Amino acid sequence: MDVSDRLVALAKANSVTAKEVAQFCGVSNNTVSKWFLGTATPTRGKNLENLSKLFKVSQSYIAFGIAESTTQEHVLSEKIKMLSTKERSAITEIVDCLIGGRSQIESQE
Repeated sequence: MDVSDRLVALAKANSVTAKEVAQFCGVSNNTVSKWFLGTATPTRGKNLENLSKLFKVSQSYIAFGIAESTTQEHVLSEKIKMLSTKERSAITEIVDCLIGGRSQIESQE
């Protein structure tokens, strides 16, 4: 089951129309139609957050089909896979700074 299948199933299970999804998310009916058809995918950002709120499921479930986050690390790993190479590089630098900063603090104690 892909993202579009999950969105259609969630809308049906919650008796929510595509028009209602569009209104809730602040997007056009055409955008929601693309999500439902699988020609566009709301896998991150405000749209994913709004869909999660509307259907009362996790963002991980919509994006990846993960019913409940198994571990925080797993969810983070899956989210990182969605990033561009440039974004991944930036995240790596941030993590390296955080880890480097922490080990410097620990060595001072």
